[in-house]
Amino acid sequence: MGGESGPAMPAGALDRCLMAIGVFDGVHVGHRTILREMVATARLAGLVPAVITFEPHPLEVLVPGRGPLRLTSGRVKASLIRSTGVEELITVPFDQALAAVEPESFVREHLFRWCRPVEVFVGFNFTFGAGGRGTAETLAALGRSCGFGVRVFDPVVLDGLTVSSTLIREVVAGGEVGLAAKLLGRPHQVPGTVVRGDGRGRGLGFPTANVEPEQNLVVPGTGVYAAWVLLGGRSCPAVVNSGRRPTFGGGSGRLEAHLLCFDGDIYGRTVEIMFIGRLRDEIAFESPEALRLQIARDISAAQSILGLGARGPAVPS
Repeated sequence: MGGESGPAMPAGALDRCLMAIGVFDGVHVGHRTILREMVATARLAGLVPAVITFEPHPLEVLVPGRGPLRLTSGRVKASLIRSTGVEELITVPFDQALAAVEPESFVREHLFRWCRPVEVFVGFNFTFGAGGRGTAETLAALGRSCGFGVRVFDPVVLDGLTVSSTLIREVVAGGEVGLAAKLLGRPHQVPGTVVRGDGRGRGLGFPTANVEPEQNLVVPGTGVYAAWVLLGGRSCPAVVNSGRRPTFGGGSGRLEAHLLCFDGDIYGRTVEIMFIGRLRDEIAFESPEALRLQIARDISAAQSILGLGARGPAVPS
């Protein structure tokens, strides 16, 4: 890790740390491989494990209106990063000015403003600086001249698939929530607010919570899912419909969660839906009664997937 020393470290910068840099949307198993290795190495060396990440997602700035839907909000991403043992998290506002900085200036004028790393950990596809011209190899060359090492991680491959945030977005949007959970290392979660609906679920004997997801998050594709709904520290098993309710003429897409252990007034409350398994496609039924019978079957199937057995309630009379 020899070479020239970098510029003088400004007051308040983090000294003598190991640093991982990336967007880390989803904090998936590939990200966690990097973060856990960094944390373990830092503890052995008596150094501080730290992360630099960016908000909003850089593509939201670089291609306004066409950036990717997110796997995690900034708040959830920060929590997931810290759960790996990271002690210091620096969230850098990403804007057009930062996007225009050349790779060498990014390291010498920005990275050293935030920290003085002993070693920097990045993924194989890491890019930085104007036009994404900086690569992991560029960073390694700059590290040699500035006095820090660079460790580049190969992609993580599961079931023949190279894990990436882009792939997981596609998998979630396609409704493959079981595969998404494997790639994320946890179930995909969608936070949102409970809003008033049209009351049709209650009329069928299966009251539902209509959840308006946080903006810019990936929501599982049209279908019916087994899920856990996290509400105020409590986890409730649920059947969740993502779609347009074709039996009742369709409409705008929404999430409707039938909670199997709760039937109180939760309008305005924030919940998180943790998607566990896909039950079936959303289809139009010939009558509300046919839909009511199918929902009862969905409940039994969901309880089995969630490890609760097939002891679901009988069809309400």
